[in-house]
Amino acid sequence: MRQETRHATAARSGAHRQAAEFYRIAMESGGELTAGAEAELLELIAAEYYLTDQLAAAIEACRRALQVRENMGARAELSADHHALAVYDWYNADRRGADTHAAQAVTVIDPDAAADPSALVSLGHAFAMQAYLAMQSTDLPHANSMLEHARDIAATAGDAGLSVRVAIIEGICAVIAGKDGGRDAVMSIMASAPRHLDEIYSSGYSNLTYLDVEQRRLADASDLLGVSLAMTWERDLPICRVWQLGARGRLAMMTGDWEEALTDAATVLNGPTAPLARTWPHLICGLILLRRNGDDPGHLTQAWALAGSYGEPFRVLPAAAALAEHAWLTGGTARPEWRRLLDDAPGPGLEWARGELAMWLRRLDPTVDATDVAAPYRLYLNGDFAAAAAEFGRIGTPYDAALALTDSGDERLAGRGVDMLDRLDAAAVAGRVRLSLRAAGMTGIPARRRRTTLSNAVGLTSRQAKVLTLMDAGLTNVEIAERLFLSTRTVDHHVSAILGRLGVDNRREASRRARALGIIS
Repeated sequence: MRQETRHATAARSGAHRQAAEFYRIAMESGGELTAGAEAELLELIAAEYYLTDQLAAAIEACRRALQVRENMGARAELSADHHALAVYDWYNADRRGADTHAAQAVTVIDPDAAADPSALVSLGHAFAMQAYLAMQSTDLPHANSMLEHARDIAATAGDAGLSVRVAIIEGICAVIAGKDGGRDAVMSIMASAPRHLDEIYSSGYSNLTYLDVEQRRLADASDLLGVSLAMTWERDLPICRVWQLGARGRLAMMTGDWEEALTDAATVLNGPTAPLARTWPHLICGLILLRRNGDDPGHLTQAWALAGSYGEPFRVLPAAAALAEHAWLTGGTARPEWRRLLDDAPGPGLEWARGELAMWLRRLDPTVDATDVAAPYRLYLNGDFAAAAAEFGRIGTPYDAALALTDSGDERLAGRGVDMLDRLDAAAVAGRVRLSLRAAGMTGIPARRRRTTLSNAVGLTSRQAKVLTLMDAGLTNVEIAERLFLSTRTVDHHVSAILGRLGVDNRREASRRARALGIIS
């Protein structure tokens, strides 16, 4: 244990992989340890394994520490270990285990033990963890009840870390509930994060970026991900990075940048990443392959299984919507359980997820309706397809806008929608829609446009081609960012890449070169 200070310094500096290795070496070569020292070292190892996305090793080390603490009768530390295992199990898609450990983190602190300051703080974190899990289930009344206990303890104990954690969870609950000022409150807390950005703050970033995408604040999501993902690299936080990559991939899929979405999804799925982070990458791969080719090689099934292991509406409802989309495209039927999910899901915070599922179920069954859905879905379910398409366009989700137009029954609008599907390269969906529209007597629906290879000739992505078109129109990077719901930093990167691909030094030369190649007219 003589190098413990060095190891802790590495952890605080953000070098979590280095710290994990230091602790492992200390464990293997540290000689005879007291029970307390052994447990503490195991707990430190577990925490670093968790932050570096090595969940199996983190869980094993923490279970060993818990057994030592149990034999010692160390109540405060035992509660802290149960709390840590609740976190690790949740990331590992064991929601039942997480709930069990969170409950045990509370019950192991008896009234006498709670008089000890360290035990009291452990109890506060245990209540905060129960609040966090309730929040993930969108059970906001229970979350707020647990937060009240944790808040009182934080005030009594004067523990700054617990106070910050309570404030972040309160802010996230407010964001879920759609309360004014909730997001600003969380952002204010994030702005005060220490340089080493511990797990409490990084979890705040991960949850807020997820909710920004979920609730279709797409420009805000892009801006925040531009900041938070960079921090996960700077501070060596792989567990947060893979979760946020899933959110960024979902954002790219929504805004029509499917190649970038697939890139982010593959980055997550190609590594031994936390199950929590894998649900959306599976959905991204499954949905894009489905829309392009008419089927997927099992990604949607895996996403559904992962979502089911959590049982949380934020994960289950989108997975059900994806399966409903698959059924619609392949001629399947709706499963009764999807309708039950729609009917039983609580309202606050789920307006977008409920709306998306309701829209896809409506396409399978015209009798489906739902309440408590976000505005574009309400318009769609009311039969105001043009207005729904306009609203989807306003928020920046072109695939949803295209399908709303094709459902309108108006040949002109439907033709626009089919053209949008072609531009997205949703070949299988466009083919199905064309057959359906022509069967309904719409003879003026255009044939599939021949895919241009001009952009690919210089290696531009679909997003870069859009940026190039807006550059040619004279928009500044800031204006392009606003138009495409991206951060200015992201647009800066795209512009630099475009100049490099075209082999030019400035925007004027880029426009001239692109016109010569026929990329823009």
